[in-house]
Amino acid sequence: MNADRESRRLAWCVALLLRHAPDAAAASVLGRLDAPTRRYLCRDEYLPAPVVTLLLRHGTAEDRATVARNPHVLGRPLPGLPGPA
Repeated sequence: MNADRESRRLAWCVALLLRHAPDAAAASVLGRLDAPTRRYLCRDEYLPAPVVTLLLRHGTAEDRATVARNPHVLGRPLPGLPGPA
């Protein structure tokens, strides 16, 4: 199977899990993801605001840039991100 497709599917599954997971579990799951999966996850427009905050706080610079470029992320606008208040 295509690695890109696998990353998208894994990101979709992780996004479903993170919608209902406590912050400690979400941080643990986020730390185990590979870079392509994290990129797709950061582009998910239905991530709850606490998960977006975790991505911004504990994620890489690429995660923060991907979230900042995505105008459809539910958790926006957050302090430090561009966008309307």
